[in-house]
Amino acid sequence: MDTITSRIRNKLGAGEPIFGAGITWPSPELAELFGQLGFDWLWVDLEHGRFDLNDLAHVVRAAEAAGLFVVGRVPRGDEAQLLRYAETGIEGFLCAHIEAPADIDAVVRTLKYPPVGQRSAGRARTGRPDDVDGPQYYQRINRDLLIIGLVESLPGIKNLQGILAHDQLDGVSIGFADLSFDMGFTGNRDHIEVQTLGGSAARQVVESGKVWQVIADTADEAEQAVEAGALMIRLNARSVLSRAAQGWLDRAKAAEPQRRHTT
Repeated sequence: MDTITSRIRNKLGAGEPIFGAGITWPSPELAELFGQLGFDWLWVDLEHGRFDLNDLAHVVRAAEAAGLFVVGRVPRGDEAQLLRYAETGIEGFLCAHIEAPADIDAVVRTLKYPPVGQRSAGRARTGRPDDVDGPQYYQRINRDLLIIGLVESLPGIKNLQGILAHDQLDGVSIGFADLSFDMGFTGNRDHIEVQTLGGSAARQVVESGKVWQVIADTADEAEQAVEAGALMIRLNARSVLSRAAQGWLDRAKAAEPQRRHTT
């Protein structure tokens, strides 16, 4: 059965970059908009964002209807909540604060069905148009579910090769901001030492054959990410909207005195 998830996996397997948009607040309308614009996937922040399960369910349904694959950034260590997120229909997970292969083991146990994991057979959603019931569904989830580790600490960088060797891990994102805290450069993700260490880690991800997921808020940054080997590239809707709105406002205000002077 061809699903949104399997189509995304096919693109990634072929080395074709996919482009996403990230939201930190619940908005089905934004999900629809990004799908209509031609984006491939939607990133939702379930670690810091303002989502409850009902909010999330509405966003996921809107994203699916618009043809978007949904990836949720999720906190580490809360397997019960992780399962509830999965039952909304999310099939991509960016797992925060991954520091060792054992952290991936815990995610796999929660999200994948036996014999790979320990997820129980119950399903909260019914009637999804791209799935069939029975063993085929569970087999598809075990095959297609996307697991990405967010490595954002010195222990995670130290253990990166072991993390990348995990056979159930599909990709890695390097968290430069939290890494800067761990390195003593509080919040300064652009510090040369942070960029050097994080950049080296990112190259290891690409060389391993795993998917490298990266945020790029400008077209230039997106082009550079693709050239560097990233396959999952996303913008932050809040940052892009803020920049566009500020530019509009600055130009509108600059024009106002001149208009008054010439009338």
